[in-house]
Amino acid sequence: MVINHRIIILVCIFSSLLVILLSNQNLIHTESSEEFKTYENLLYGINIKYPSDWRYYEKNGPENFSPNRIFQVSFLSPSYNVLSDMVFVWFNIEKIKESLSLDDRKNVLLNNLNNSSIDVKLQSTKLSGMDAFMIDYTTKSVELQRNIGIEAIRDGLLYSLDFTAQPDTFEKNFDSIEKMIKSTNISSIT
Repeated sequence: MVINHRIIILVCIFSSLLVILLSNQNLIHTESSEEFKTYENLLYGINIKYPSDWRYYEKNGPENFSPNRIFQVSFLSPSYNVLSDMVFVWFNIEKIKESLSLDDRKNVLLNNLNNSSIDVKLQSTKLSGMDAFMIDYTTKSVELQRNIGIEAIRDGLLYSLDFTAQPDTFEKNFDSIEKMIKSTNISSIT
Protein backbone atom coordinates (compact mmCIF):
# COMPACT_ATOMS: atom_id res chain seq x y z
CA MET A 1 0.00 0.00 0.00
CA VAL A 2 2.87 2.39 0.72
CA ILE A 3 4.17 2.05 -2.83
CA ASN A 4 0.75 2.79 -4.30
CA HIS A 5 0.45 5.99 -2.26
CA ARG A 6 3.91 7.11 -3.40
CA ILE A 7 3.02 6.43 -7.02
CA ILE A 8 -0.23 8.34 -6.62
CA ILE A 9 1.61 11.26 -4.98
CA LEU A 10 4.26 11.27 -7.74
CA VAL A 11 1.58 11.18 -10.44
CA CYS A 12 -0.23 14.09 -8.76
CA ILE A 13 2.99 16.12 -8.49
CA PHE A 14 3.90 15.35 -12.11
CA SER A 15 0.38 16.26 -13.27
CA SER A 16 0.50 19.52 -11.32
CA LEU A 17 3.88 20.41 -12.82
CA LEU A 18 2.62 19.58 -16.29
CA VAL A 19 -0.45 21.82 -15.82
CA ILE A 20 1.75 24.67 -14.53
CA LEU A 21 4.18 24.31 -17.45
CA LEU A 22 1.41 24.19 -20.04
CA SER A 23 -0.41 27.17 -18.55
CA ASN A 24 2.85 29.17 -18.45
CA GLN A 25 3.53 28.37 -22.11
CA ASN A 26 1.12 31.15 -23.08
CA LEU A 27 2.91 33.55 -20.75
CA ILE A 28 6.23 32.70 -22.33
CA HIS A 29 4.80 33.16 -25.83
CA THR A 30 3.19 36.46 -24.84
CA GLU A 31 6.44 37.78 -23.43
CA SER A 32 8.39 36.88 -26.59
CA SER A 33 5.73 38.47 -28.79
CA GLU A 34 6.04 41.60 -26.63
CA GLU A 35 9.68 42.09 -27.62
CA PHE A 36 10.14 45.14 -29.81
CA LYS A 37 12.91 46.43 -32.03
CA THR A 38 13.36 50.07 -33.01
CA TYR A 39 13.21 51.11 -36.64
CA GLU A 40 15.24 54.28 -37.16
CA ASN A 41 15.80 56.40 -40.24
CA LEU A 42 18.04 59.38 -39.50
CA LEU A 43 17.57 60.96 -42.93
CA TYR A 44 13.80 61.32 -42.40
CA GLY A 45 13.94 61.66 -38.60
CA ILE A 46 11.80 58.61 -37.78
CA ASN A 47 11.81 56.19 -34.85
CA ILE A 48 9.14 53.50 -34.51
CA LYS A 49 9.10 50.48 -32.24
CA TYR A 50 7.79 47.33 -33.92
CA PRO A 51 7.41 43.69 -32.84
CA SER A 52 10.70 41.81 -33.21
CA ASP A 53 9.15 39.07 -35.36
CA TRP A 54 7.82 41.58 -37.94
CA ARG A 55 9.82 42.76 -40.95
CA TYR A 56 10.00 46.11 -42.69
CA TYR A 57 10.62 47.53 -46.18
CA GLU A 58 11.64 51.07 -47.14
CA LYS A 59 10.78 52.97 -50.31
CA ASN A 60 12.09 56.40 -51.28
CA GLY A 61 10.38 58.69 -53.72
CA PRO A 62 7.03 58.83 -55.49
CA GLU A 63 4.97 56.11 -57.13
CA ASN A 64 2.18 56.30 -59.71
CA PHE A 65 -0.59 56.21 -57.09
CA SER A 66 1.31 58.52 -54.73
CA PRO A 67 3.23 61.12 -56.78
CA ASN A 68 3.92 63.39 -53.79
CA ARG A 69 5.33 60.70 -51.56
CA ILE A 70 8.85 61.33 -50.27
CA PHE A 71 9.30 58.21 -48.17
CA GLN A 72 7.50 55.09 -46.97
CA VAL A 73 8.38 52.33 -44.55
CA SER A 74 6.07 49.30 -44.41
CA PHE A 75 5.90 46.80 -41.57
CA LEU A 76 4.45 43.30 -41.98
CA SER A 77 3.50 40.88 -39.24
CA PRO A 78 4.43 37.24 -39.76
CA SER A 79 1.92 35.01 -41.50
CA TYR A 80 1.70 31.58 -39.94
CA ASN A 81 -1.13 30.27 -42.06
CA VAL A 82 -2.43 32.59 -44.74
CA LEU A 83 -2.03 36.15 -45.93
CA SER A 84 -5.26 37.15 -44.18
CA ASP A 85 -3.51 36.59 -40.82
CA MET A 86 -1.14 39.50 -41.45
CA VAL A 87 -1.18 43.08 -40.22
CA PHE A 88 0.02 45.67 -42.76
CA VAL A 89 1.47 48.96 -41.49
CA TRP A 90 2.59 51.95 -43.55
CA PHE A 91 4.32 55.11 -42.44
CA ASN A 92 4.39 57.76 -45.19
CA ILE A 93 5.80 61.24 -45.63
CA GLU A 94 4.25 63.24 -48.47
CA LYS A 95 4.63 66.78 -49.79
CA ILE A 96 1.40 68.76 -49.63
CA LYS A 97 0.27 72.26 -50.48
CA GLU A 98 1.19 74.69 -47.71
CA SER A 99 -2.44 75.83 -47.64
CA LEU A 100 -3.80 72.34 -46.80
CA SER A 101 -4.86 72.26 -43.15
CA LEU A 102 -5.39 69.23 -40.97
CA ASP A 103 -9.15 69.88 -41.00
CA ASP A 104 -9.16 70.08 -44.83
CA ARG A 105 -7.32 66.74 -45.04
CA LYS A 106 -9.69 65.18 -42.50
CA ASN A 107 -12.76 66.33 -44.48
CA VAL A 108 -11.42 64.92 -47.75
CA LEU A 109 -10.78 61.54 -46.14
CA LEU A 110 -14.16 61.49 -44.41
CA ASN A 111 -15.97 62.23 -47.67
CA ASN A 112 -14.15 59.36 -49.38
CA LEU A 113 -14.69 56.94 -46.51
CA ASN A 114 -18.36 57.71 -45.97
CA ASN A 115 -19.09 56.40 -49.45
CA SER A 116 -17.18 53.14 -49.12
CA SER A 117 -16.79 52.27 -45.44
CA ILE A 118 -18.79 51.16 -42.48
CA ASP A 119 -18.44 52.12 -38.85
CA VAL A 120 -16.25 55.21 -39.33
CA LYS A 121 -14.93 56.72 -36.08
CA LEU A 122 -12.90 59.92 -35.93
CA GLN A 123 -11.02 61.50 -33.05
CA SER A 124 -8.36 64.09 -32.40
CA THR A 125 -5.03 62.74 -31.20
CA LYS A 126 -1.30 63.39 -31.29
CA LEU A 127 1.37 61.82 -33.47
CA SER A 128 4.84 62.40 -32.07
CA GLY A 129 3.58 65.50 -30.27
CA MET A 130 1.93 66.98 -33.38
CA ASP A 131 -1.80 67.66 -33.57
CA ALA A 132 -3.30 64.80 -35.55
CA PHE A 133 -6.52 62.93 -36.21
CA MET A 134 -7.22 59.22 -36.13
CA ILE A 135 -9.78 57.52 -38.33
CA ASP A 136 -10.82 54.02 -37.35
CA TYR A 137 -12.98 52.33 -39.97
CA THR A 138 -13.93 49.04 -41.58
CA THR A 139 -14.13 48.47 -45.33
CA LYS A 140 -15.70 45.70 -47.35
CA SER A 141 -14.06 45.46 -50.76
CA VAL A 142 -13.14 41.80 -51.16
CA GLU A 143 -13.27 40.93 -47.47
CA LEU A 144 -13.78 42.84 -44.24
CA GLN A 145 -10.75 44.97 -43.32
CA ARG A 146 -10.30 47.12 -40.24
CA ASN A 147 -8.16 50.20 -40.68
CA ILE A 148 -6.70 52.85 -38.43
CA GLY A 149 -5.14 55.90 -40.03
CA ILE A 150 -3.38 58.66 -38.11
CA GLU A 151 -2.36 61.83 -39.92
CA ALA A 152 -0.48 64.98 -38.94
CA ILE A 153 0.78 67.97 -40.92
CA ARG A 154 3.94 69.98 -40.27
CA ASP A 155 6.00 72.28 -42.53
CA GLY A 156 4.22 71.33 -45.76
CA LEU A 157 4.55 67.61 -45.08
CA LEU A 158 1.84 65.05 -44.37
CA TYR A 159 2.83 62.28 -41.97
CA SER A 160 0.54 59.26 -41.99
CA LEU A 161 0.61 56.01 -40.06
CA ASP A 162 -1.84 53.37 -41.29
CA PHE A 163 -2.74 49.90 -40.00
CA THR A 164 -4.83 47.34 -41.92
CA ALA A 165 -5.89 43.79 -41.08
CA GLN A 166 -8.95 41.58 -40.94
CA PRO A 167 -10.95 42.45 -37.81
CA ASP A 168 -9.95 39.31 -35.85
CA THR A 169 -6.28 39.71 -36.75
CA PHE A 170 -6.46 43.41 -35.90
CA GLU A 171 -7.82 42.65 -32.42
CA LYS A 172 -5.19 39.96 -31.77
CA ASN A 173 -2.46 42.48 -32.59
CA PHE A 174 -4.04 45.56 -31.02
CA ASP A 175 -1.47 45.84 -28.20
CA SER A 176 1.38 45.83 -30.73
CA ILE A 177 -0.44 48.37 -32.91
CA GLU A 178 -1.03 50.63 -29.93
CA LYS A 179 2.64 50.41 -28.91
CA MET A 180 3.74 51.28 -32.46
CA ILE A 181 1.48 54.35 -32.45
CA LYS A 182 2.67 55.56 -29.05
CA SER A 183 6.35 54.94 -29.85
CA THR A 184 6.36 56.83 -33.17
CA ASN A 185 8.82 59.70 -32.95
CA ILE A 186 9.23 62.15 -35.82
CA SER A 187 11.94 64.80 -35.78
CA SER A 188 12.81 67.23 -38.56
CA ILE A 189 13.95 65.89 -41.90
CA THR A 190 17.69 66.40 -42.26
